[in-house]
Order: sequence, then C-alpha cells, then structure tokens
Amino acid sequence: MDLIYYYLPALETIRDFLELGGNVLFVIGLLTLFMWALIIERIVYIRIGHRRIVLAYDKVVGYQFSFPAGLSQQVGTHRNTR
Repeated sequence: MDLIYYYLPALETIRDFLELGGNVLFVIGLLTLFMWALIIERIVYIRIGHRRIVLAYDKVVGYQFSFPAGLSQQVGTHRNTR
C-alpha cells in the first residue's frame, strides 16, 4: 500500500496537467492511442500477413521472392516443412 503513496505526487501532477488542458488533451490522448494501435497493426501485418501473401504468390506464379539476408533461410526451411 505504501507504493501507491510513492506514485501519488506524479499522478497528481498528471491530473493537474490534464485539467489545465481541458478536453483538448483528452482528444489528443485518444488520437495518440489510436495512432499507436494503427502502428502496431501495420507491424503485425508486415511481419505475419504480408509474408503469407508473398509465399502464396510464389506458389501460384512460381516466382521466388528473396527476403532480406537471414530471412530467406528461415522462409526456405519453413516452406519445406509444409
């Protein structure tokens, strides 16, 4: 319980700052959270979804896409295990 009193001054400072900014800071905060959600979604898509699409395209067209160094070996072994 003593830990909460350690952070209380910092939380009060943040609360005071939000009160000074009014509703504008809440809108900015929500937009910032939305922005980070979009950034994380793009990272997940590029790391997972896009690679699957490229590999499916390779199978259909017969074209071997070369991933950056190191990834091509991982994709090659992953492709051989299916």
